[in-house]
Amino acid sequence: MARSPDYLGIHRHKPAVRNDNIKRLSRGEILVPTMNGNLTGKTAVVTGGSRGIGLGIAHELASSGCRVAIAGRDSRALEAAIAQFKNEDLSLSAKRCDVSNPDQVNELFQAVRERFKSLDFLINNAGAAHALANVDRLT
Repeated sequence: MARSPDYLGIHRHKPAVRNDNIKRLSRGEILVPTMNGNLTGKTAVVTGGSRGIGLGIAHELASSGCRVAIAGRDSRALEAAIAQFKNEDLSLSAKRCDVSNPDQVNELFQAVRERFKSLDFLINNAGAAHALANVDRLT
């Protein structure tokens, strides 16, 4: 399915670090895709959303009008993530959830269902490190 042209935009950006793998336009500018569409009324859940890539995705979705619930294991990091954007008019909320715990995942989606009534996007960004083991032994 092709995206509408107004959904994905291009933004000129001066890179903070040198990366020779990125195609240069002129005088150090690069093309960075950004969302510039209207996602008003849509709802998203971003796991691993309290920092890094997950927080960046959550912020971009919320900046485009989406109602976003971020989930993560660290309550303090979730609070800090929400506080970081308190001066912006965003629909951004947080819920503590360890995605390796089925009961907590059920609680997360129950809370989203109660608050927003629907879910349009799920960004499974949470990651976990584990000791090397055969796939059949991982749960």
